[in-house]
Amino acid sequence: AMSCGLTHFSVDGVPMANVRDGIMDIGRIHIRTSSRGDTEGCRASTHFYNMPEEVDELIRCVRYIAENPTKFA
Repeated sequence: AMSCGLTHFSVDGVPMANVRDGIMDIGRIHIRTSSRGDTEGCRASTHFYNMPEEVDELIRCVRYIAENPTKFA
């Protein structure tokens, strides 16, 4: 009945720390970077208590960074 969601992603050509910092600067959303072996990325906790609008805001931030990678490289 209860579960938690973790979303692991990266933005091609942008260091993960820069993605993390960009999301904080743009949307005031706190995420973490993570790595396991040779897999590196950003981790967002999209738990059941997040509102759809909050997830949409995260997507908006990631999309902006992906469309403007030189600003974050």
